[in-house]
Amino acid sequence: MKYNKKKYYWDKYYFENKKSFPRSTFANFCFKKFIKNKNKDKTKKLIDLGCGRGEFLKIAQDLAINSLGIDSNDSMLQSAVKLGLNVEKGEALKYLIAQEDDSVDILTAFHLIEHLHLDCLLKIITEITRVMKPGGLLILETPNPENIIVSTCNFYMDMTHVKPLPAELLKFIFRSQKFNNINVWGLNSKKNLSKDPVSLIDVLGGVSPDYALLALNASQEPPPNELINELTISHGFSLNQLANMYEQRWSGEIEKVINRMDKSQIWIKDELFGIENRLSSNLLKLYAEIREEISSIQEQTHFYQTELQLVTNSRSWKITYPLRYLGKFLRRLRTLVKHFFFDFKNLPFKIFFKSYRRKILQKILPSLFNNRIINRLGSTNSYVSSKEKKFLSILEKINKEK
Repeated sequence: MKYNKKKYYWDKYYFENKKSFPRSTFANFCFKKFIKNKNKDKTKKLIDLGCGRGEFLKIAQDLAINSLGIDSNDSMLQSAVKLGLNVEKGEALKYLIAQEDDSVDILTAFHLIEHLHLDCLLKIITEITRVMKPGGLLILETPNPENIIVSTCNFYMDMTHVKPLPAELLKFIFRSQKFNNINVWGLNSKKNLSKDPVSLIDVLGGVSPDYALLALNASQEPPPNELINELTISHGFSLNQLANMYEQRWSGEIEKVINRMDKSQIWIKDELFGIENRLSSNLLKLYAEIREEISSIQEQTHFYQTELQLVTNSRSWKITYPLRYLGKFLRRLRTLVKHFFFDFKNLPFKIFFKSYRRKILQKILPSLFNNRIINRLGSTNSYVSSKEKKFLSILEKINKEK
């Protein structure tokens, strides 16, 4: 992997804007534990592939570890030299090929493997297995594709990245190379995810943006229990963890809503039951009042019917029957006379009755009037007005013309 300054121009960006770019803050504690278990043997050899500015080499130097950094970027190596670190320029694969078997105690590579193509990566993994001593510690750090924002966006901000590598894939590869006690640590996670409520954006981008694979090379001697315990401690957040936290949060919210709805339903049922009881009681009262009114009306009706029957069956009612009949007849006769002789609004109809009322009266009341009165009522000349005479003259002219 020869460094091309034109192609890798963003290294200057990292150098100028990421001076405190963290190199595996996770490994400091674990690495110190490993060194303590090895009794601080200064003959132990540490190789940091793609050492960059030497952040991790500085940790090893502070622990007095025999360490060497390999990188192909001149600007990065200059920064490491200024810190007084032991670095060499070279490509990772060529350097490993030149090393002897079982010659490296600790091998680290921080954000290196995502820059390699598959064939080169497999060759480097094979060489790592060859050069590492039995029981040696391997630490690899790379972007975590389980973080959706990293795998879909942030990973491709560096154009030298080839493809993201899932943690399960690396674990499978190194397990096939006879590495033991393989564990994955999530790195650079948000600190407050375990305390604050998890939101949807936390599920999408809250997964540890980087992860580190830690593994021990196969050895006949079992590794110290303290080291095994440190390696197996869980770090960071996985997508499943955040998704479960998100579901638990909303399941709790949903349960609260369901509880409120249940309480509301109980309250509504109680209110409806009370309203139903009040309505039923009011209806019963109204029904009783109506029954009382009906019974009182029936009693009054029965009373009046009895009184009426007593009156109609009395002797006085029977004696006065002819008088009532005569009064009824006279009322009808008065109405008839008034209607036919005094309320004529139609002039021809009125004249007609004036002409023929003598004959009508003779037929209706022959015995009530003498001939003198009838003759007088029957004379048309004495009762015809000037307007009526004009109207009669007009009718005569019309009849003559016909």
